[in-house]
Amino acid sequence: MAVGNLPAAIPREASTFFAESLYNSVLPALLGVGDNKIIKRATILENGQLTSQFLYLYDYLIK
Repeated sequence: MAVGNLPAAIPREASTFFAESLYNSVLPALLGVGDNKIIKRATILENGQLTSQFLYLYDYLIK
């Protein structure tokens, strides 16, 4: 019986962990509370230009 329940338990735990991480880390940063480095690291475009850590995507843009 435990094996039959296992496939359903893993996605639920993953979803719960993701939601908690989002709520505790990303949401406060988006609201301007706490560390905004997480938002800076995730920003791909700024003012219409690729940010420095995503410059490798330029080759895909010009194809």
